[in-house]
Amino acid sequence: MAKDINPDETVIQQNVETEEEAVAIPLPGKTRTAVAIGIFITMVVNLFTSGTISVILPSLIGKVGGGEFFGMVFTITTVASVIFAPIAGKLGDMRDKGRMFILGSAIGAIGQVLTAFMPNMPLVLVMRFIAGAGGVFSTVLGLTLIGLMFPTAQRVKWLGFYGPLAAVCNIIAPIAGCALADTIGWEWAFY
Repeated sequence: MAKDINPDETVIQQNVETEEEAVAIPLPGKTRTAVAIGIFITMVVNLFTSGTISVILPSLIGKVGGGEFFGMVFTITTVASVIFAPIAGKLGDMRDKGRMFILGSAIGAIGQVLTAFMPNMPLVLVMRFIAGAGGVFSTVLGLTLIGLMFPTAQRVKWLGFYGPLAAVCNIIAPIAGCALADTIGWEWAFY
């Protein structure tokens, strides 16, 4: 007698096999890895700058003044993140996620670099807001892109790098910020 085959079982097995292989953004293996590393480097730059701000702030205030805005330097970046995180997600859904990631990264980088050139604290706050907006685009869309580039089995591994990466940046950034402020200048934390 022929063995009974459960058609549902065959369909489930086929779906699992195709789901493992299917990715929304198909790239060759080495290219996929290079793009993921580039995304993580962009996130490291944002995390690093955010981590150095606390230790370089006295030097920054010494140059531009505005000590009364001390707490706002931290808060303004968070406010920008809260405002622009849902916007980044929506624009990523409506437009090309890769292009939005690049645009957000460019905006964040411009805000970071221009912070070092601002002559007064209100302009520093504006640049920190711009850097926070660009930074959240990089993070939200960067993690989304990684999720779309890798099959399920590899996706978890790659997305799992973000937590330890953030932790390491939060440890190293203040130390590096102190070293920069004491040697070549606090401005280099933004360059």
